[in-house]
Amino acid sequence: MINVAIMGFGTIGSGVYEVIKHNNEAIKAEIWDDIRVKKILDLKDFKGQEVENLIVHDFNEILNDKEIDIVVETMGGVSPAY
Repeated sequence: MINVAIMGFGTIGSGVYEVIKHNNEAIKAEIWDDIRVKKILDLKDFKGQEVENLIVHDFNEILNDKEIDIVVETMGGVSPAY
């Protein structure tokens, strides 16, 4: 299992989530492993949405999670987010 964290859940971050969700089987066929989004870093809570339980507000929750294999940074701006 490959665990992904997405930093930012705006237009780009939510798009990354949808690509992983809707293309999961095709991705699995290419990489020979399951892939899932484990955490999403954002300021909002997204109450009532399917990602509600994935949302974290502190980057350290991602940084300290040894199960996270890939971090995708989708936050806007010209400087590195973290």
